[in-house]
Amino acid sequence: MLQTLVRLRSEIGQVLGLIACTITVIYFEYVFGWSWYASIPVGVLAFVSMLTLWGRFIAYLVIRQRRS
Repeated sequence: MLQTLVRLRSEIGQVLGLIACTITVIYFEYVFGWSWYASIPVGVLAFVSMLTLWGRFIAYLVIRQRRS
């Protein structure tokens, strides 16, 4: 299972990032009342953050498996 996650790390990260970006943009537009040109940079930040967090999480799982 871990080998599959490692092999598909970037693809899964991009899908998770796209989901986070979409939810963030919609949330900032409709809940906070921001315009689209103000909420899209926040969505891009969510996309990049999700990619980074997913990559670090997979790296953590790999290190943890090697120790045991």
